Amino acid sequence: MNCFGVFKNYALILSFLSLIFSCLCAALSVDTSLRLSAEEVAYIQKRDTFTQDKILNIVQDLFPSGFDKNINKLPRIAFCFSGGGSRALITSLGFMQGMQECGLVDCASYCALLSGSSWFYTTLMLKNMDLDNYREFIKSRMAQPFNKSVYGFWSELSSVSKQRGYSSISDGYGKSVYTYLLGDTVSENASFDDIRKAVVSGAYNLPFPLFTAIVKSGYPYKWLEFNPFLTGSDELGGYVKTANWGSCFEKGVCTKELPELSLASFMGIWGSAYCINRSDFERCGGAECLKSQPFYYYLEQTLGRIISTDNLLYSAMNQIESRSMFENHMFDMGLTSSEYKRVVVADAGLDFNLPTPPLLKKERGIDLIFICDASAYTEQNDEHEQFKALTEHARRNGIAIPDLENPIKLTDDIFVFEDKDPCIPTIVYFKLWTSFGTLKFDYSNDEFDAVCDNAKNMVTNFQYGINLTIKKKTMLLNQRRGWFKNLLSYLSI
Repeated sequence: MNCFGVFKNYALILSFLSLIFSCLCAALSVDTSLRLSAEEVAYIQKRDTFTQDKILNIVQDLFPSGFDKNINKLPRIAFCFSGGGSRALITSLGFMQGMQECGLVDCASYCALLSGSSWFYTTLMLKNMDLDNYREFIKSRMAQPFNKSVYGFWSELSSVSKQRGYSSISDGYGKSVYTYLLGDTVSENASFDDIRKAVVSGAYNLPFPLFTAIVKSGYPYKWLEFNPFLTGSDELGGYVKTANWGSCFEKGVCTKELPELSLASFMGIWGSAYCINRSDFERCGGAECLKSQPFYYYLEQTLGRIISTDNLLYSAMNQIESRSMFENHMFDMGLTSSEYKRVVVADAGLDFNLPTPPLLKKERGIDLIFICDASAYTEQNDEHEQFKALTEHARRNGIAIPDLENPIKLTDDIFVFEDKDPCIPTIVYFKLWTSFGTLKFDYSNDEFDAVCDNAKNMVTNFQYGINLTIKKKTMLLNQRRGWFKNLLSYLSI
């Protein structure tokens, strides 16, 4: 082989290696384009072909024969499940069972989760059961006492520290919750990779999951979205692959790749209400309580429900801002979210308990949101405070939402918020309160059934109203066609 041939081969090899290096760098860098992942787009496109037929079946009986052919656009629907510990897990399950009975789970493209409802969806996806069988499984698990053993905490913290070089209290807490809910029925080291494979293979017939938390680097807090493929937010200014979140980043490039976090660790992050500080406590309606007891009294009451109080780890957890500290993927990128190398990532319910932010991302094109709210409200902190916080968050981020101060009140517990502009999503809000506290982990079979059936029945008893709301949104989305305007006026809905 002559010199030119050797040089040519070397050039090809170098070019190939350069391409591989570029791909690796792209995979381990921050994406500031704020686009959806290709995998999410593919999943939603495939699901749309399924959901749109189901939605059309609901709306077509409203129109004269053949008129459904003139419908250019059907609404994209999402569920939104609040936080609230085990209570939220059970309520979300009941709500989804009700929606399934009404044929509406098959109409939904997305599901946003927070705290306890994220435990529901994570365990549902890992078990990959139908809702009825999942209900029996999780009810049997939650009938057992919650184990506050310090051994589980220390062993998980030690294991994570060896893998990542650092650990968070949320790792130990998440492992306790994960083990309590799932036991040895799934791998103890399950990660988002297990869910990614199932999503890509088409093994799931569920709305696409959007889990949430907040970054506590100064108030107002910034929301963080976790889905099987990307983690980040438009607020923060960028996303990284979920497999790489928790690794070290600087100036948008990964400087040290760490193993992917387990789903147990993520469950600890999403449900880390113990990261509450005094300001959060006051904002969430605790100001009156502080008149009778100091803040640390309530903090210790919280910590005592998740771990035995007679150990050093319990004392360490009193160092509030060190309980859920993670590497900041936006570090040193010249944005307001990039000042700190590590940030506290905590339960989004410490801001407000309705995980709407990822659903309002314009690229997702969501037209109709059904909110299942299992929050624990007090006289100082009712749903109106949540609506105010949600409205303020949308205003700060330039997101258009309906006026939440003027709902259409369908029942004492079901409200509709809508706007004449079809581009602004309609919100249907279900208020599902119970007397059970957020820190109650275990439920007897009777308690479980009472909470679950309450949510399920509220949905099934209102099926006509839900269908009518879907029909009305369909008409609004197609209102530029004159015959739809006339029909809307004629029906007066």
